[in-house]
Amino acid sequence: MYRMRVGWGQSVVWLGFAVVALIGYWLRERESVGRVGLAALAGPTAFFLISNFGVWLGGRLYPPTWVGLITCYAAALPFYRNSLLSSVVYTAVLFGAHEIYQRRHLGITTTAHAG
Repeated sequence: MYRMRVGWGQSVVWLGFAVVALIGYWLRERESVGRVGLAALAGPTAFFLISNFGVWLGGRLYPPTWVGLITCYAAALPFYRNSLLSSVVYTAVLFGAHEIYQRRHLGITTTAHAG
């Protein structure tokens, strides 16, 4: 039988997910282009910083020094780039489709709020 081990490293990943969820919770209060764009950038950035800090802190791959931390983040940059790019693209597609649907099918016109 398969069992998933939940250890310290998995807890760090779940902390990253929780922070992303909190960013989404913040977004629900006032939806605007600026807030959606900020959330699309903040989510992957927060997850990148938290998860890779956990890799550095709890792993043996990088030395427990500032150089080790910077090396860990540098090694993860290609993954961060892909995460950031996909978040921006999917955010534009999904929120754009939502806006088009509201305007065409529900007759709702919205105004963009600053901030």
